[in-house]
Amino acid sequence: MDASRRAMNPERFNKDGTYKNGTHGKWKVSKSNRKRLYKYRELCRKEAATRLYANQEAANHLLSLGNVLITEPSNTAALAHRSKKKAQRSDKASQIPQKDGTTKTVHKFKKKKRFGASVLRRSPAGFQAELRKKFGPGYHEVPRMTYRASQYDFMLDAYIKKKLDERWHSLPDGRQVQRDIMSAFLLSCADDEFQAIDRNRCLQAFDHFWQMHQQCINTIIQNHLTICNSGIKLDKAV
Repeated sequence: MDASRRAMNPERFNKDGTYKNGTHGKWKVSKSNRKRLYKYRELCRKEAATRLYANQEAANHLLSLGNVLITEPSNTAALAHRSKKKAQRSDKASQIPQKDGTTKTVHKFKKKKRFGASVLRRSPAGFQAELRKKFGPGYHEVPRMTYRASQYDFMLDAYIKKKLDERWHSLPDGRQVQRDIMSAFLLSCADDEFQAIDRNRCLQAFDHFWQMHQQCINTIIQNHLTICNSGIKLDKAV
């Protein structure tokens, strides 16, 4: 579609392929490009309908498990933003083949990870809107800045900041808890106003939670279930 548009409107582009500023008027569109445009619009419509259906199906499943949902506010816009840090070179060396048959060792720049494509495919904000609509008064959001479920250690009563690639939470006694499951546990231990974590509830409920956690991890490993970005290795049971 882009190549066809450029071919039909050469006066709107510079020789290097960039758009020529200050050009006005109606775009010339070929018949074949119009057909492609209609097809593209239909694909987008189907994709949006599929995404909406998947979110509704997931929300209905959660509603079948209970009538109260505690979650963190949506942070979709921040996930799609590019990192403001300067590009850094990777510590891992890469071998680049040259035209003369030799190889050149270079350190490539690290990618500035962002989640624009994932946000587009999954629509997390739309999913949260479905949850808010279906749960009604049973839907509760905790404050993101003060709650910080993924960083709180209830045994130490302290917040320990973790990197995004750290998928396990290490307790002072040496036990390892999957980070996302730990966050869900801490969300379930919110106070009556859903404004802070109730440490006493955490201490009382953790032993039962730990047994359920171990059963869950073993079930995932024994059934060879792949949970994306969970950090759960399928080679051995816990």
